[in-house]
Amino acid sequence: MEITYEPRPDDRVLAVDPLSRGFGFVVLEVGPLQLVDWGVRNCAKREEQTRATAVRRMLARYEPTAIVIEDAREARWLRAIALEGFLAGIADALADST
Repeated sequence: MEITYEPRPDDRVLAVDPLSRGFGFVVLEVGPLQLVDWGVRNCAKREEQTRATAVRRMLARYEPTAIVIEDAREARWLRAIALEGFLAGIADALADST
């Protein structure tokens, strides 16, 4: 029996977790709760443009209704700096997609 995927674009969440060389991600849909996709996107460490491009592609592909990311205020100092840079890249990607 083959399982088919039926998109429900009304309730789709993209959760991202920045890593030293890219980011991990999970895409979930609600009603009923189902895992759509997950994985790691590898990007060049020093090139924020590469990350922004990868995020733009994910936004175009999954069209999430919400994006979830760790609160930089709760993170350790170096992690907070990395999160703020990643958030800036996501903000740029969102601005470009609208």
